Amino acid sequence: MYKNGIDRDSYLQSLLTELRNLTTDTEWVEFKENYKDYEELGEYIAALANSAALSGKIYAYLVWGIHDQTHEIVGTDFKYRCVKKGNEELRIGSYKKRLKDYPEKERKLWRLFDKTPFEHQIALNNLNSDQILTCLDYPAYFDLTAQNLPSNKNGILQQLQAEKMIRKNQAGKWDIYNLGAILFAKDLAYKRHFTNGRNF
Repeated sequence: MYKNGIDRDSYLQSLLTELRNLTTDTEWVEFKENYKDYEELGEYIAALANSAALSGKIYAYLVWGIHDQTHEIVGTDFKYRCVKKGNEELRIGSYKKRLKDYPEKERKLWRLFDKTPFEHQIALNNLNSDQILTCLDYPAYFDLTAQNLPSNKNGILQQLQAEKMIRKNQAGKWDIYNLGAILFAKDLAYKRHFTNGRNF
């Protein structure tokens, strides 16, 4: 179980379903069946991370056992925990096209890393809709903004998402932004953590 009560296997299955539904030209997701060039593999990891940042994504994904074009599940015999290069475990290498050769892309990446404001960072992630409504005092939000409380769960979530208090993540689950947590977290202990600049 993750600390927020989400079952790890359930989350990963949901994430895989969402990733397989993406188009084949998504720059921050790569599907592989079996891969033996471990030097190049490290380069792929770094390249995906950069592409994710440029696409406004928090994570990039390298998924094994999926056909790259059809996204069908085909299985794999790749075991990344067993892979070593020399005596070292597989690690991130340098981008195949070195960033120093693309100064504008490098500048854009650094600007992205520096400009993410605190309120737009993630406080708590991978929640289902019921957990979101349990964590946040959403009636207080609608009361303070003089809006009618939507009659259904989806209406509440859509409004909170429009106000950038929550977002739908790549696994089809919900994340709470720091803004939503600071303003409307039900547990005051959470707010104290944020006041001190720490996530919960």
